[in-house]
Amino acid sequence: MIRRILRLTLFVLADLCGLNAMWRRRNAHCIRVLMYHSVTARPQSAPCWTVLSAAYFEQHMAHLARHYDCLATREMISALSGDGNQIENGAFITFDDGLVNNAAEAEPILARHKLTACCFVCPGLSKRGEKIWADSLWEGIVDGTANQIDLTAINGGIVLIPLDKHERATVAGVVIERMKSISHEERQLWLDILRKQGALSSSHNSIFALMSLDGVKAMSERGTFEIGSHTMNHPILSSETVNEQVEEIEGCKQALESAGIASSPLFVYPNGRREDYTDDTIAIVRKAGFAGAFTSQDALFEKTADIYQIPRIAIGNDTNIWEFKAKMSGFYYALKRMLAGSLR
Repeated sequence: MIRRILRLTLFVLADLCGLNAMWRRRNAHCIRVLMYHSVTARPQSAPCWTVLSAAYFEQHMAHLARHYDCLATREMISALSGDGNQIENGAFITFDDGLVNNAAEAEPILARHKLTACCFVCPGLSKRGEKIWADSLWEGIVDGTANQIDLTAINGGIVLIPLDKHERATVAGVVIERMKSISHEERQLWLDILRKQGALSSSHNSIFALMSLDGVKAMSERGTFEIGSHTMNHPILSSETVNEQVEEIEGCKQALESAGIASSPLFVYPNGRREDYTDDTIAIVRKAGFAGAFTSQDALFEKTADIYQIPRIAIGNDTNIWEFKAKMSGFYYALKRMLAGSLR
């Protein structure tokens, strides 16, 4: 709590002292690629990092509209090709996964501020009406009734689940992170066991529900959101074979075309850490004709950086307007470097 108050005080003072304005001018050549997932006004039983309150999102978009040049996909691609050097204080808004609330709750806020965004979707999951496995697991553990998970059959031991919702969320986060680091085959085995124990949510009335392909198409046609590729089924690509990666990456693009959805020539790696994709993955993305690809590395995008490993500004449920301002200006990252990462 004390650490959080100190962070907030620091970012408020930085803004009031004009540090954000100074760093915004200093970093005018950078593009701020924003990474959102879920935006909702619905109350949550426990905070999930990927779920941002609609009130926070409204504040973010008001600040962005006032101080930055929000780019459409064609302008972002122009910048990636080297033709966008005239862009100053550019911003590109991205949403990962294609959740129902992107259209229902984020889109009206974007439209109100006359902003556009690109939503990166997983047509395989959308077509089957499924959620991303990590979201189903988080929701199943936090909102479920189980007091333990038995993973002894796969040498995972017994994981005790407390009654408190916030503590359950912590347990869910630990299990999810562990599952991200294992092979695809092991992960499927874990998920099968967890499903049988009722630890995976199947709720359709969920903040993690994905849009149908019809919903994605309708949102695209309204014009506030453009659509991009995020693989067919949101796997950790580094745990897939090369052929499986080709199917996930090229198949996503083809599935959107088959559904009559105009798609952006941009790509987002699922999960997006450097260990979540390989050099083979980058080669496949490039060969598939994508003009650039985004990671989850938290940083401003220098136009001279690798366009197939573009960093983004990571927005979590705790990103208040003061931290948002500091991230957008670049002050946050300068301070983080000076303090050798002690902000996190």
